[in-house]
Amino acid sequence: MAATTDASTAKAHGWNLSVKGGKANGAYTISKKGFKSSLDLRKTAKNGKYLVFEHWQATKGGKWGRPGVNWTKSNALYKATFSAPETGYLGAKLCWADKVTVTKHGVTFKNLKCGKLHTWKLAR
Repeated sequence: MAATTDASTAKAHGWNLSVKGGKANGAYTISKKGFKSSLDLRKTAKNGKYLVFEHWQATKGGKWGRPGVNWTKSNALYKATFSAPETGYLGAKLCWADKVTVTKHGVTFKNLKCGKLHTWKLAR
């Protein structure tokens, strides 16, 4: 009998977040390689600001890794993926920023205002 591949046995789990004027959703899978999630970021407000999605993954023991960030100023759907070796928890929040500045050392946001941090326990 042939062994099933890791990709074929991974179940996708949906998640979603919303703030006034924007939303983010996606689905994640857990495999031997770790955590991988899709991201659909949609800005519905026409206020010219940036919709910012901040996310973290944690180990099963609860140790959080480095944050990741995605943002859009457009009202068109923004699609991306993100992944990490950590397979315990996903933490994410949606924010608004007046300006995004990208430097060699990272990203800074002017007047960053964030919604509540949401945490999901990741399941296979």
